[in-house]
Amino acid sequence: MFENLKKRRLRNARIAELDAYEAELSGAKTEHEKYEADQIAHAVCQREENELTFLRQEDIIQQLKNALFEVSDGYWINSQWGLKKVLTKKGEAWARAELWKHKKDNIEFFSKLIIPIVALLISIAALVKKSH
Repeated sequence: MFENLKKRRLRNARIAELDAYEAELSGAKTEHEKYEADQIAHAVCQREENELTFLRQEDIIQQLKNALFEVSDGYWINSQWGLKKVLTKKGEAWARAELWKHKKDNIEFFSKLIIPIVALLISIAALVKKSH
């Protein structure tokens, strides 16, 4: 029953752990040291960065699958060496915008469907009450 909650807590704990590790590696003072530290951190932590990105995007990717959206190849980062498939920043922005539009369209559809039905039921109830 609480499997999703446990999974989300574990995921958030792993995200915090990876963020702390990334912050620890980038303790450079000058611009040149920061650039070198970023290059080394990227080379050493590529798998962890990929996992961190995947964990942050997991909900978005699942929502895209549930809403039956097809994401073009231009919005995915080419995964190499067994890394997980993640969205680019542009792809993530596109996905969020499309999911928002989808949610808004669903709300609009159901409001156009439910409001007339409720109005009809209220008018029928008023007629029934008036006739008694």
